[in-house]
Amino acid sequence: MRNSAHKHTIRWCILPVLLALCLAACTDGLDKPKAPNRKAVVNAYRMPDAPLTADNAQAVEDGIEERLGALAFLCGEAIQTPNCDIHVSSLSVCTGLDVLAELLDLLANDGQIESSGDKADNLSQYIEGDGYAQVTKICGGPGEEAHPLDSNGAAELTFTFSELGIDPTLWGVFDQCMSNRDGVVREFDADLSLIFPEILAFADLNSDDAIVVYSGRSTMDGETRTLEVDFESSTSRCELVVRIPLSDGSSLLYFTRAGAVGIRAENGEWACDFQQNSCVSETDGELRW
Repeated sequence: MRNSAHKHTIRWCILPVLLALCLAACTDGLDKPKAPNRKAVVNAYRMPDAPLTADNAQAVEDGIEERLGALAFLCGEAIQTPNCDIHVSSLSVCTGLDVLAELLDLLANDGQIESSGDKADNLSQYIEGDGYAQVTKICGGPGEEAHPLDSNGAAELTFTFSELGIDPTLWGVFDQCMSNRDGVVREFDADLSLIFPEILAFADLNSDDAIVVYSGRSTMDGETRTLEVDFESSTSRCELVVRIPLSDGSSLLYFTRAGAVGIRAENGEWACDFQQNSCVSETDGELRW
């Protein structure tokens, strides 16, 4: 639908069965929504400010177990290391977030969104000047039987753009988003941010490195938990990274990649064997606890 009431504004909406999208672009005078300020999270992934020492190693290991447990609840299974042998979304490491992975795949398909009929449109043609888009995907619902779409909940993403491309932070909400994966009923009700390294094109949305921040409730088979978690999925490094906050407000990073797990800390990178309570760095040798 095009609205000609505003001379300098294009508003375009598609309302299919599974997807709704509203987009606004403007030559001047458009107030773009502001993305959440995630600088502290990004800085923590770029420059961890806690050292790994014999005094805090056990607390770090306990923190890793707690964070991986929370992510396993969010994802419905243990969070995975990115598979760099196939072209997949950075969100594919967390199967519980598959509704967002599907949404990124749709947008990355050169920005082409299909409606409930045969109509399709290419969003990238609107990326001119400054603007923003809000994309809503209706969730799959709690079971195989038909449900009214408004009872399934939805996932919504907002992103801003300029003539250079899509701005690095996408953000949105799970609004009582319900799904059924292999007979397990899930519901998500939370705020979410996706943070990419730089301005990007549509095609990069489902393949580039991304930090994912989830803040809210997750329910699985009737059990509800409040989760405040984040992780980085790097398809360029074939690596999963999880921030581990410590009690003093500092943090370090747990990483896993093919054949290796370890800690990235203020005092360097450590290769770890947690069953043996041992980490080794090239500069400081072995640390045991």
